[in-house]
Amino acid sequence: MKKLFLASNVIIFIYVIVACSSDKTVTSSDVNESSLNQNLPHSNVRVSKTTLDSLYKIMIVSASYLDYIAAERAFVDKMNFDGSSSDLENQTTILAWISTNLAKTSFTSYSTAVSKMSDVRDKLATLNTDQSHFLMHYQMLMTMTLQM
Repeated sequence: MKKLFLASNVIIFIYVIVACSSDKTVTSSDVNESSLNQNLPHSNVRVSKTTLDSLYKIMIVSASYLDYIAAERAFVDKMNFDGSSSDLENQTTILAWISTNLAKTSFTSYSTAVSKMSDVRDKLATLNTDQSHFLMHYQMLMTMTLQM
């Protein structure tokens, strides 16, 4: 069950690891506030690893991130899943596993599990909205790095 929690959060942590440890530097300039609030083409926005690191540090202490992590952890704990996280690729496979193994879980019913998963998804959507600056700059940095 801890494997599932870890796997689902790996993407967020990879963002920073790749951005902060990459030898390729897009620019050493920080993004100013006006560029953070605009959806400009990649060539018009300077993305720095320093800015990405700062946005990540802000994100991981935000209420939306902490709410998401708490909801996800509670969901994973209730699953009591002890298999490989690669067996649970998406919402469909997770719910199928729960349906088949409901007695192994701590969910009182399948509908409770669906409701809790919906809660996790809603909290993730809120996190994505609240932390759009981090995600936007990560995507730009990765796109620029891949094009180099």
